[in-house]
Amino acid sequence: MERPSYTPLRLHPETDDKSRLAPTLQLFGRSIRKSVAFKDGRLELFFNDGTRLVAPPDVEYEAWEVSGDRGELVVSCPGGDLAVWRGREPVDVPGEDKGSRPDVPQVIEFDDYWLLPLRKRTVTRCLVDTNAFGLQFGDPFTEEPHVVFNLHVEGPFRLRDATGTEHYLVPPEGVIPALRLPGATVSKALGYKEGRLRLCFVEGGEVLIVDTGEGQKWSLVGEGMARGIQVRSTPSAKPCVHVSDVP
Repeated sequence: MERPSYTPLRLHPETDDKSRLAPTLQLFGRSIRKSVAFKDGRLELFFNDGTRLVAPPDVEYEAWEVSGDRGELVVSCPGGDLAVWRGREPVDVPGEDKGSRPDVPQVIEFDDYWLLPLRKRTVTRCLVDTNAFGLQFGDPFTEEPHVVFNLHVEGPFRLRDATGTEHYLVPPEGVIPALRLPGATVSKALGYKEGRLRLCFVEGGEVLIVDTGEGQKWSLVGEGMARGIQVRSTPSAKPCVHVSDVP
C-alpha cells in the first residue's frame, strides 16, 4: 500500500501482527478512482486521496478476488493467471456472441491446469461404493438444484483435514475421515494436465487425487445447468485431463 508523502507499506494479512494492518482502516470512506486487474494476476486500486493499493499474485494460492452481487467474480489464480466470471445475467461484450450463457459454469483452461467450476460450491453428500468414493456439490446461489456436480474417485486418495492431519484413504472401508466433508465449501478446484485433482476448502484442508496411470482415477460430471461439463483423468503413460462437452 502506498500513500502520498509516506513510505510504502508491504503487508501480509495472514502472517503480520494485526496492528500492522491498521493503516488499511483509513481506506474506509475513500472513493476508488480507478481499479485495474492485470492478466498476470496483479490488482491495483487507486483512491481519490492518492493512495494506491497493490495486490500481487501468489505462486500457490489465490491472492485476491473481487465479487459482485449477481455472481460476477474475478480471481487471481495460483501462478499469476486471471479468471473472470461475468455473472448470472447476460452482458454485452464487443465481439462476443450474445447468445452465450454466462450463467452456465465454465471450465477455464490455463497452461498447466484447468480451473474447475466448484468454487464456493458446498459438499452436499458423500457416496461410497466398492473401490470408489464420491462427492456431490450443490449450487451456492440458490436452494433449487440448478447446478449439481458429481465427483467420482476410483481407488485411494489423500485427504488433509482442517487440523492439518494427513489421511491416506482407501475405499470403501477406509474413507471415514472424508465422511465429514458434507457442509464444507470449496475455495479452489484445480484439475492438472498431468492427471492430479486438488480440492481446497474454505474451512481448511484439501483433497488430493493423484493418477498413477493404471486406470481412470477421477471424473467430474455436471447436471442441471452444468450439464455438458465433463472433466476426466484418463489412463495413459503420462496422465492428462480431458475436458469434453456432451449433448
